[in-house]
Formats: sequence, structure tokens, C-alpha cells
Amino acid sequence: MINWQQSKYFKKDEFNPDEVEYINPAALKRYNHGREITGVPWYPSTVPGALARFDGNKTNRHYAVERKSDAMDFFPCSAADLKWFLFQLIGSGLFGGIGVYFDTKGYKMSSDIMFHVDCRNRTMGFPLVWYRVDEKYYYVVNKDSLNDLCRRLNHVL
Repeated sequence: MINWQQSKYFKKDEFNPDEVEYINPAALKRYNHGREITGVPWYPSTVPGALARFDGNKTNRHYAVERKSDAMDFFPCSAADLKWFLFQLIGSGLFGGIGVYFDTKGYKMSSDIMFHVDCRNRTMGFPLVWYRVDEKYYYVVNKDSLNDLCRRLNHVL
């Protein structure tokens, strides 16, 4: 059970009301810590499935049947330097999966770039990082893919 009074940066009413009860409490602590580290507001996506999903792939970190979800999709504040924001997420050690989505629409006060974080186990100390453009996924597995992701983030500024 989540004690929302202990959540420094996130309030229950920011999340999809049909999914909010499925947040893993330990994951919420990590989201708050990540928000502290990045220094900018995170606006949770309220699209169905952005926090919890009840069908589909059971290995998906959003999947919340007989367990709590430890994944969240959100939009950072529009004032965020997104390349630095990503660097802080990767370096925080809090998240085992980090996704960047270039084919989404944010809120008036946020970036249109959506981020995904989850609490999967990190492989060899480094999170799995991916990005999506026009519904096609790319994984950051070498210097070229990292440079492409950073180039795309630069064009957002």
C-alpha cells in the first residue's frame, strides 16, 4: 500500500485512476528519487497502459496481473535539457530500462518527448536504453546508436 503523503513529487491524482493502485511502492520511491536527481518536473502519462497493463506480454514491466507495475511513462518539463536529462537517468543507477519516445504528444507544460523508466535488473551495471521513432524501436548498443539518439535529442531543443 502506498502512503501518498510520503511521495515528495508525485500525487495520486496525477496518474490514470484505473491504474494508480497498481504502482509498485518501491518503484514509486525510485521515481521520486529520479525526479530529485533530474531537478525538473515529470508529468506521468495518463494514456491507458502508461502505468499498468492487464494483458499482453507478461515480461513487460507495465504488466500488473498478480503483481505491481514497476514501469512508468512520463513527459519531462518542457524546460529540460533532454540530453542531460537522459544522462542523469542513466547515471542514477535507479532504473534498469530507459526508453525515449519521439512519436508522442505531451502536455502544455511538458516536452513532447516521452520517457519510460522501469526497475528491471540492470545488465552488467548498465540499463537497457532504447528509443522509438515513428513506431520503430532502436536499441542503444554501440556508439553509433548512442550518437543517433543524442542527435535526435539535440534537434528537440
